[in-house]
Amino acid sequence: MKIPYHLLGLVFVITIISACHNTAAEKNDSIFFGIYSTYNLDDVPLDFRASLNQPGFIPENNTSMSIIGYKPVNDTIPLFQYNDGNFGLFETHYTVDDNQQYKAVIALERYPSLSIGDLKNCRNIDGNVELLMNESGKAKWSEFTKLNKGKRVALVIGEYIYTLPHINYEIVSGVAMVSGINNDSIADLIVGGLDASMGMNVNSD
Repeated sequence: MKIPYHLLGLVFVITIISACHNTAAEKNDSIFFGIYSTYNLDDVPLDFRASLNQPGFIPENNTSMSIIGYKPVNDTIPLFQYNDGNFGLFETHYTVDDNQQYKAVIALERYPSLSIGDLKNCRNIDGNVELLMNESGKAKWSEFTKLNKGKRVALVIGEYIYTLPHINYEIVSGVAMVSGINNDSIADLIVGGLDASMGMNVNSD
């Protein structure tokens, strides 16, 4: 299945409205957040890729992509069981084909480079979510974008990849944007969940 990366963002707008409520059922429910580096397909061992060949799974053959393959939307097998010590697998929150039948499976670094403890604030900007880093997060984000220049990275919220931005340059402002949502209600749900998670993180310090 050959799906250009730009379709990941286009179809995202269509499907996120019905799926978002699985991430934060209530506005004040806490949710997981992480920013990850991605692995290209040729970095993932062949035997590991072969273990993913479940019924309905379509493997990706373009080794320059970080997409491992495509899983049916009704496939309930948790990807966490396939994680090893070097990397993990996450699925996109949105379908990536015209018929809205498949999600992309992406290979990410095992642990996030930035997490909820690196955020200072987040807000709804025209139906999308702006992320503001704290001082340590700002430094991490700057270094992370510098190291990943020319690559795609993954922003994970809850259990899913919400966006796969291409890093064109080092970002020193300490700001990141989860774009493609374009819906105030959904953006408010995400912001509420992230705010709750940030509050829990502060209280645990």
